[in-house]
Amino acid sequence: MLHRARVVFPSSPPSAEPLAAGVRLLEELGLVVDVDPYLDDPSLLVADSDERRARHFTEAWLDPETDLIVAGCGGYGSQRMLDHVDWDRLRNVPPKPFLGSSDATALHSRIRIELRVPSLFGPMCSSSVHLLDDETRTSLRAMISGSDSPSIRAAEKQTLVGGAASGVLAGGNLSLLAASIGCPEGTPPLGALVILEDVGEAPYRIDRLLLQLRRSDWFAQTAGILLGDFVDCGDLHEILVDRLADLGVPVCAGFPFGHDTRQVTVPLGVRAHLDADAGTLDILEQPSWSSG
Repeated sequence: MLHRARVVFPSSPPSAEPLAAGVRLLEELGLVVDVDPYLDDPSLLVADSDERRARHFTEAWLDPETDLIVAGCGGYGSQRMLDHVDWDRLRNVPPKPFLGSSDATALHSRIRIELRVPSLFGPMCSSSVHLLDDETRTSLRAMISGSDSPSIRAAEKQTLVGGAASGVLAGGNLSLLAASIGCPEGTPPLGALVILEDVGEAPYRIDRLLLQLRRSDWFAQTAGILLGDFVDCGDLHEILVDRLADLGVPVCAGFPFGHDTRQVTVPLGVRAHLDADAGTLDILEQPSWSSG
């Protein structure tokens, strides 16, 4: 059971009201919540300097009183602070879960590469609208309490390629994954079940992002693909079929993660099983932070 959460801001600054609502909702889930300082101006690109944002994340990871680190807001900027984090120091202390999504995708990928521990792709503190959804709260509560993760079901299942596969969960926001190619965090684990989602990208941009991943052989060792919400991205069916259906792996769309009001928490870095015909994802091992 996780008891104390610390909210950090690796990306953009939040708006005050959603952040406060998110803190209250996390407290309702049984967490004591501490909020790190940030530049209180939502018009700014990032929540603080790259060095200070990296230092706050490092301090949160090193703090023995902190059980869970939560990204306070998405937006932009997590990639800018990655190389300022003292990863060597983090490897020498007991690990802990990091929770976030969207722009935090780059941080999830770097945690996997540097620390080799699971992380949680799920609602951020200022995304309190997600925490109002029953499925979202149930999923996050299961992760916080350490209970078995319920199966994740695609609510509006679209089986692009049938079949089943098992592998380690990886991925996240499509734009961040494409932007990380060539960087230390830019490759998925071998045999991964890859989750993909995005928001506010025109169809041609989604096509270009997927093409970039394909041309860089990013999907070469992928075992299966789960597509979440692509909010305000237009009709993508033909593009998704064109870019993903011939990879020779199961592909299923309609899973409730991403930027919609339902946002289940997906444990990255653990083994899971995808049944693309049934539209289900079963978590085969519960995430553990007892050792690196």
